[in-house]
Amino acid sequence: AIGVGKVLNYAIGFLLLLLGLELIYYFGPNKKLRWKFITPGGVFSMLGVIILSQLFSLYLKYAPSYSAVYGGVGAVIVLMLWLYIVSLVIFIGGVINDETGKTARNQIDEVESVEKQ
Repeated sequence: AIGVGKVLNYAIGFLLLLLGLELIYYFGPNKKLRWKFITPGGVFSMLGVIILSQLFSLYLKYAPSYSAVYGGVGAVIVLMLWLYIVSLVIFIGGVINDETGKTARNQIDEVESVEKQ
């Protein structure tokens, strides 16, 4: 059985990962953003990092050993590949946030133009 402490540990870890990603999305761009427009990309990135890290771990478990082929450099190559995957997920989350913000701004502009008529 899974204990309450273990569930709480994972929940706190997920929330801290989400908070860290949303802080990147909030302070990273050179424009003022609202939290509700960065949340979709933050949730996508959090889930993406978790899922892809687990899949990458599974791949490394069953794939041939990197150390047999590359020696001591194999660990560095694996780390760089994982960092690349994580950064790609974070980038896609930023694109999701940008598109969410553009869509919201377009809808606000349409509502304002209809109200002026």
